[in-house]
Parts: sequence; structure tokens; C-alpha cells
Amino acid sequence: IIHAFIRSIQEENTMMRFEHTIHNPTGIHGRPAWQIFKLAQRFADTTITISKGEKSARADTLLRLMLLGAGLGDTVTVTIDGIDEMAASIAMRNFFWNNL
Repeated sequence: IIHAFIRSIQEENTMMRFEHTIHNPTGIHGRPAWQIFKLAQRFADTTITISKGEKSARADTLLRLMLLGAGLGDTVTVTIDGIDEMAASIAMRNFFWNNL
């Protein structure tokens, strides 16, 4: 019974999400966007989306990340969905906390 319960939880579509207020004076410009892009590529089976207001971009689309226009003081929402969402969430949270 316990194994069936655990399996049903794992199969359930859960999505991880966190918000982050940009504290880097230059925001998500070229270098951080490139670093987010490269980090997202490590989680090929997971969709990572970054949103600011009505705009959103998948983390594996470099130009769209830069076009978000996320700057100092802006709050972005990072949504992670997929097989590696726990590891991707930890990696993204660490990156945002330490770099943005």
C-alpha cells in the first residue's frame, strides 16, 4: 500500500515554483541569461520558465530571457516542471540567490 501511494505521488503532475526579486543592478542581461540558459540545458527533461508580469520565457531560449527586461527590483517567477524538477529547482534557486 505504501509503495502504491508513493508511486501515485511521483506520477502526479506537480510543478515547483518560486519568486525572486532581482538584486543585481544589471538584472537578467547577457551574462546571467547565458548562465541560466546553460544551467537549464542540464535538465533537458524539465521545462523551466521565467516570468515577469505578462512576459515569460523558457530558460532554454537565450534571446527571450534577455527580452524579459527583468532589472533591479523586479520580481520574477520561476516555474519548473518535469522529471528533474527537484534538482532543477535547487539549482535555479541557488543561481538566482547567488547571482541575481
